Amino acid sequence: GADLAILGDVLVVGAPTLGTHGTIYVYRNVGSWTLSQQLTPPAWASGRVGSAVTLDATTLYAGAPDAPDGGRVAVWTWDAIAATFLPAPDLLSPTPIADGKFGAAVAWAPSADNTGRLWVGASGEAAAHVLHGTTFAPLARIAHPAGTSRGAGFGARVAAIQAGLPMDSVAMAVNRLCSSGLQGIVTTAQNILLGDCDYGVGGGVEVMSRS
Repeated sequence: GADLAILGDVLVVGAPTLGTHGTIYVYRNVGSWTLSQQLTPPAWASGRVGSAVTLDATTLYAGAPDAPDGGRVAVWTWDAIAATFLPAPDLLSPTPIADGKFGAAVAWAPSADNTGRLWVGASGEAAAHVLHGTTFAPLARIAHPAGTSRGAGFGARVAAIQAGLPMDSVAMAVNRLCSSGLQGIVTTAQNILLGDCDYGVGGGVEVMSRS
């Protein structure tokens, strides 16, 4: 699996290279993890559905960055009567561009207004879109910093905002290869000790399977 998501007793695994256009596997924990459903991509799919997956309480989201119109997110909703995930309308980028790779990453996070936030990465666009509400209205677009190499500083910016810091907060990325995450924590601690800031968030991100 290229990506997986787990919520309660449900585990979802995205396999974008299996089948014609990718496959989504759904497992349920009934004493042991058992395959309960295999989802096939929608008719519009052109490959790599399931490159990224995420779950909320009732919905499964699967990124399809190679789909037409700059990428899409396939959506399935849970039907309690049928006890299965059923197809729902897919999501397009609020600012579609050719080869935008919308759906290269997806993540769902709760919010104070109980509508939740769906974060969708668009690697070709070098941006992340934040959608909210039952209609997935665009809430924000976080762009790749101008004048930097793709990805530099971008992950730090997304992490800071998703952690609840204000949109005008400052983010910084450091590169120490295998010790980048540790260096981020050390730099954050130093800034606090030196009085440069009152609080900060330090950490690291690395997914070798996507390198």
